[in-house]
Amino acid sequence: MLLACATRVESVDDDTSGAPESGGDIEPDGVYIDCAQIGDNEPTVAPGAPGPLGFPEYACNPRTSGSGNGYQCCSSDPATADGQLPAYAGKGIVGSPPLYADAANDSGAWGMCVRVTDIPEGAGLLAPAAMNCPIACDPTWADGEVATVCGSGRVCCQTFALGAADCVQDNATGSWRPVTGADIGSNEIMPLTNWNNAAHDTHQDPNGTVCLGASGGANTSEFIECIQHLSVADRRGYCMALAPGAACPGAAPGYIDACEAMN
Repeated sequence: MLLACATRVESVDDDTSGAPESGGDIEPDGVYIDCAQIGDNEPTVAPGAPGPLGFPEYACNPRTSGSGNGYQCCSSDPATADGQLPAYAGKGIVGSPPLYADAANDSGAWGMCVRVTDIPEGAGLLAPAAMNCPIACDPTWADGEVATVCGSGRVCCQTFALGAADCVQDNATGSWRPVTGADIGSNEIMPLTNWNNAAHDTHQDPNGTVCLGASGGANTSEFIECIQHLSVADRRGYCMALAPGAACPGAAPGYIDACEAMN
């Protein structure tokens, strides 16, 4: 259970000629790329040179992206409605159905263009909707949780960087930190977030529409629990097999995310 393209991610050079120009294949907000537009000479995770986290900085939207040349828009969000580990098809993980990955790959709005034909058969996900996609994981999980989902000796590397709008000032500590769905309505006078479409840079499931469908109604305890587990980019990653002594760029001591930079 690994991202077999880990070494390929590291091997991407600084040539950005394959990155789309603004106003071309990128959607108007400048974030998303259509995987169907990627050529056949790009690396396993494409397009463009890697950013500070070691992955290309372009995301794709699994709901709208096409596929081609072996590339698919693979979700990187392992969230479940109750906060349990994602019970990916055929992986023997005790947990709950993922909301945005695996069989639900097309439900979320955040993924990366991955040439799934480069992933060894059986190493990636097995659900038809995300066949051979890298295994999505949460970089904030405990080591034991990462081992359960990714496999022994694997790590979970963050795929997307936080934006400044993903940060909120904690009511208790006064420090800036990544927002979560638990902050929705956290203060009746001045809520930290309303989680609408424009609230943050990388938030999953704006307005909680997927949670609404999964829980059967906005007034249910299941819905309230589901939205509390919504997140931004700090909780999205892929299972990786790194070289001995190597670490995820996002876990390096010198890496400072957008929220840390505000403190």
